[in-house]
Amino acid sequence: MHGKPGGRNGGTAYTVICKIGQRGTEYSDPGQAAQAFFGASERDRPFVLRHRGNASFVIASANAGAKQIAAKWAGDDQFRTAYESLLRRN
Repeated sequence: MHGKPGGRNGGTAYTVICKIGQRGTEYSDPGQAAQAFFGASERDRPFVLRHRGNASFVIASANAGAKQIAAKWAGDDQFRTAYESLLRRN
C-alpha cells in the first residue's frame, strides 16, 4: 500500500518505516499511515515520523515487542484516532 505524495509544502506528511534499515513510505493521509504501521511486524521495529514544515518527530514506534504511540506526542490526534480504531477492530 502506498500513499499519495506527502504534504511537505506546508501540510503534514508521515513516513512509515516498516523495518529498520529499509526505506520508508510517505503518506499524506494519517489513516493510511496508521494502516501501514498497524500492518508492520513488531519484531521489525517499525516507526512513524511526522513531518510538518521543517520539523520531524517520531510519533509511533515498536519497542520491546509492542507498538506504541509516543506518550509525549499530543499533536497528532488524527493518526492516534486512526490507529486506535484499527486496534479496536482487531
